[in-house]
Amino acid sequence: MPITLLLNEVDPDVISMVCWFCNVSLFSMTPLLKKDGLVLQYLVLGLLSNWLMGNLSWVRKYTNYVIPFVSKRKNAIPVLPHSWFWKVIIVGFYFFAAMSFYLDCFVSPPANLPDLWVIGNVLFKAEGSLDH
Repeated sequence: MPITLLLNEVDPDVISMVCWFCNVSLFSMTPLLKKDGLVLQYLVLGLLSNWLMGNLSWVRKYTNYVIPFVSKRKNAIPVLPHSWFWKVIIVGFYFFAAMSFYLDCFVSPPANLPDLWVIGNVLFKAEGSLDH
């Protein structure tokens, strides 16, 4: 939670990194929340927290066609930092996190490896923490 204090920063690179860090933290709780049957709450609170942090500002240009009262701001905070290195890391994380979540929810692991997706989630998080 202390990292969310950095959301007061003006620098969009800091804000995008804080949003990414919060999403990594939320994703790390996926196996526990799935085990307790809280997948719907996980998804709703994940979307809500990203919306409140401004991480969904890119949606504004598309929602104006669907939801007429949503305003399009020209000065919306960019979701990704300016550094190409961090863009690749963050987009790669979101891609593999979505793929891992899909596999965990909709594809059954092999019978002889029932915890394969959970172990993959843990390894993926451990690899992400080694990048720092």
